[in-house]
Parts: sequence; C-alpha cells; structure tokens
Amino acid sequence: MDEQEFLAKPHRLLREVLRNFDSFNQVCQQSGEFALVYRLGETDVHVGLTEVAAVRNCILSGEGPVTLSKQHRAALLLNVLNDMTQKEVGVLIGNIKPVVIGQYVELSCEDLARHYFPDWYEEA
Repeated sequence: MDEQEFLAKPHRLLREVLRNFDSFNQVCQQSGEFALVYRLGETDVHVGLTEVAAVRNCILSGEGPVTLSKQHRAALLLNVLNDMTQKEVGVLIGNIKPVVIGQYVELSCEDLARHYFPDWYEEA
C-alpha cells in the first residue's frame, strides 16, 4: 500500500492489521511497544495494539460502539479474521456474490477505522 492509497483509504491498513493480528500482537509483545508506526512516504501512521484488539473483539463478540449488520460482521469474521475467500464466505452466509462480500468488508472496516482511529481521517 502506497501513501496515496493510504490517504485515500486508510481503513485498508486496519483490514490488513486485523488479517495479520497474531503477528502484529507478537511483534508488539516482543518489542515491548504497544503501538507500531507504519511509515508511508512522509506519513507516520500509528496503530495501537489496544485499539486493534478492541476492533477485533467488537467483530468477534458482535458488541461494541460500532454496530455492524449480521452479514457485514460475518463477512469480516470469515474473510478477514478466518482468512476464507470471498467466494467461500458468500456461499456460507447466503449465496452472496464475492464482490458483495468485498464491499461488506470494505464498508465495515471503514466504519470501524473511523471510530477507533479518527486521526487517520483528520487530514483526508
């Protein structure tokens, strides 16, 4: 992801951190730092372990400050956290086309990122 893409769609960074949460958590634990800084061009992006864990728990429990529809939550849970393909997820949650699953994930990540990481959107 380049700087321009991040500035246009910062929620995609959240999606990738969620997709790789175990590795992210391990790096944080080993380094003793509970936030990682991603350098994208001239932009420093801070991603805190506490916030990412809160987002992950919101998805897993279905509870939290951001309310996701049943299908959006299922798409995030299966496609991002369980690393299933969009096609597999579409079949499981009701014969939905893969492109629609991608849209569910995109919109849900944006809603979550705007709540948990509002500073990512201050300059956008």
